[in-house]
Amino acid sequence: MKKLIIISLALLALLTSCNLDNQGIFAEVIDRTPSDNRKLSVIGLSSSYPKTLYFSSVNGIEAYDLETPNLTEKERYKTLDVSENARKISISLMVDGKIVYGVTRATQDIVEYTGFYLCNPADGTHKKLNCDNEVIFNGSFENFAYDAVGNIYKAELDPDNLKLTFSKIPVPEEGLSFYSNMDRIFCFMKGDTYTYYIFDGTKLNNIPELDGAGKIRSVAKDTDSSIIAVFSSDNASTVYKITGTSAVKLKGTAVGSKINKNFASFIYDGYLYYTFDKSSTVYRMELATGNTSTDTISKISNVSIVGYYNYAEGEYRVCTSNNGFFKLKINSDHSVTIN
Repeated sequence: MKKLIIISLALLALLTSCNLDNQGIFAEVIDRTPSDNRKLSVIGLSSSYPKTLYFSSVNGIEAYDLETPNLTEKERYKTLDVSENARKISISLMVDGKIVYGVTRATQDIVEYTGFYLCNPADGTHKKLNCDNEVIFNGSFENFAYDAVGNIYKAELDPDNLKLTFSKIPVPEEGLSFYSNMDRIFCFMKGDTYTYYIFDGTKLNNIPELDGAGKIRSVAKDTDSSIIAVFSSDNASTVYKITGTSAVKLKGTAVGSKINKNFASFIYDGYLYYTFDKSSTVYRMELATGNTSTDTISKISNVSIVGYYNYAEGEYRVCTSNNGFFKLKINSDHSVTIN
């Protein structure tokens, strides 16, 4: 839960469907103008054309049109909800195409929700929801939230009666200690071993091949049924292709001096592309061979990249935490240009 993460983890940064701890494969991300420092926190994407990104910032809830051609950057933006509550979002979800968000308050002894709210992206109207939830969530993805021990909760909305309910999907077995989440991939400690589960929408399923793989650092959508995940341990990395509940280790390793930190990545034409926080180096790893090469892009040397959104063949929008959006193009030789 985005602001709860801030409260409980020493005021770390936010993000929904896409902070670096929850970045990218199931809710791809985006693009924004450089120098517009509003500390965005991604809520989600619309499901229909034109793809629209919804995010929270110091201004409240905003929308950004990703696909309509011939718009200026200013025309791509729309402010939806500028209420005081929308500027204090603790957790946010996309439920049936609508934005649902919760607001918390914290004292020395307790953290509690002061309310859950519904924002309609079509017109920006917002209303308080009836919700009896008392669980404090640690994070969210799509229309799901999860708590501090790894239980998942599905959000269900009755818009006519302004009713929000959460149904619990418990941790799959005893003896697991929840460690981290990256979208639908959940990491638990089982003794001294990192063990991984993938959420299929109804339950968590173990991926036994990943036991002992280390800490998950990045995930990228490969096909509709597979992802590429990078893990690190002892300053080295391993790369796996995950299909369903099975994982196959690929050749080679992802490289870089910050391989022990989370980072965003994407797949294009058989290559894994990625860069690290505040680094000017863009890496590309050929999945078939494991060979890695690099480009130096000075423009991104001091920005934190949250994720990428593919909006045209070989062209991506790059979403940064607080330096805006950039355009990334992959050239015929697989090198990268960022504008």
